[in-house]
Amino acid sequence: MHISADDSRFAHDRWRTWLPLGAVILAVFALVALPVVRAIQVRPLYEEMTTVSEPSRSLLTRIHVALALEQSLLRDFIEGGDSVAIVRYRKVVVDERRAYQELAPLVVRLGPGIRRDFEQLRELEVAWHREIDKFIDRPSPQRFARDPKHARIYEDMLLTAARLDEGLNAAAATRRAAIEATNNAQVWITFTVGVIALATAVLIAWIGRRLRSFAMSEESGRQILEEAIESRARLIRGITHDLRNPLQTITGSAEMLAEEMPGPLMPAQLEMVQRIRASARHLLSMVSDLLQLSMVEGGKLTIRPVQTAVAEVLEPLIKSYQSDAKSLRLELNLEVESEELSLVTDPLRVTQILQNLISNALKYTPSGGRVMVFAGMRTSPDATDAELLAIDVTDTGHGIPEDQIDSIFDEFSRLETHRGLPGSGLGLAIARRLAVLLGGNLTCVSSPSGSTFTLWLPRDRRGTAEPGAAS
Repeated sequence: MHISADDSRFAHDRWRTWLPLGAVILAVFALVALPVVRAIQVRPLYEEMTTVSEPSRSLLTRIHVALALEQSLLRDFIEGGDSVAIVRYRKVVVDERRAYQELAPLVVRLGPGIRRDFEQLRELEVAWHREIDKFIDRPSPQRFARDPKHARIYEDMLLTAARLDEGLNAAAATRRAAIEATNNAQVWITFTVGVIALATAVLIAWIGRRLRSFAMSEESGRQILEEAIESRARLIRGITHDLRNPLQTITGSAEMLAEEMPGPLMPAQLEMVQRIRASARHLLSMVSDLLQLSMVEGGKLTIRPVQTAVAEVLEPLIKSYQSDAKSLRLELNLEVESEELSLVTDPLRVTQILQNLISNALKYTPSGGRVMVFAGMRTSPDATDAELLAIDVTDTGHGIPEDQIDSIFDEFSRLETHRGLPGSGLGLAIARRLAVLLGGNLTCVSSPSGSTFTLWLPRDRRGTAEPGAAS
């Protein structure tokens, strides 16, 4: 499939517009999504802070206070024998152990180091209270104001509690740092995305202005092109009109001379008159083709769709070429898929197209060859998969070189025949334009054994667009 420079430029401009717009959409989406992502990331950290770290530190503080009170109450009991101090001591122990029970499930979530310090603290607490209970149960004469074993266990317990406190503080600090890092990252990302969105919006505004300028330039160019086409069509119509009358006069005079109406001619003179007449007819045919082309390009050609029986168009047309085919020793056959085959189209324009195709087929087919015209319904060769009428004109000529198939539909493009018959190079260009005006197309498939030109037509011309022509 051929992609023109205009199509490529249009696609490029379209992407230049959509890419910045996509960037703005992504930036807006990011600005909306960032708080949600931040909340998802930060929520677990906040939950650990409020449900684990802070409660763990509070419970450890209770344990510290309980140890200090226990030590003070034991001192009062030892020094003064105050039994009330022992009662208060046991209440503090109960509160301390309740704090241990509440702290146990929390430290499990704070890492192995903290859990290990907590378990060691529990072991020391149990050992210390066991020794204290033994000490309290001794008779008064056996009590000592200071028991080295009690003091050593108590000091170890305080050191372990201090390590546990440091671990809890470090865990809390780590979570606070993670929350702060997430918040800072969101601030910077939000700022960056905002700058990108702003820059992209400015870029879109600039591209919008460029596209408006480009559209205005394209519209101006289109108008200039239409004016140039119309001017060319007017020029061709004027030239062809001015040429037709003199050429008709030359042709008429040459025919009168060829018929020796003014008087007898010498054989050499008669031969020259025949060449003049042939050349004049060729020029007159070319003038007619130029006039037809200018009408098609200028949208001056009238299309009159009517219900048309395909066989009624093709049979008279084939009969009109039978004498030419016999003189060239060619076989010309027609096959119509069904006698009831019909469509809504302009039969005059269809005949005009097929006249060009059949005359070309006869011209390019060597003597003893065959030209076949077939009409039937087929699936469209394009991506629409619609059912179209296909009229094939197939010859057994030498074919068309593959590198020339696309160019044969251009103006003034022609192939020399083996008989040296001249052509204007406008017939196929006009035929394809007429096919498009009828809502269809004209295609060609060729090989060294011959060529097939196919006229594609819709079943109802009234349901198709009319590109560039009035109907």
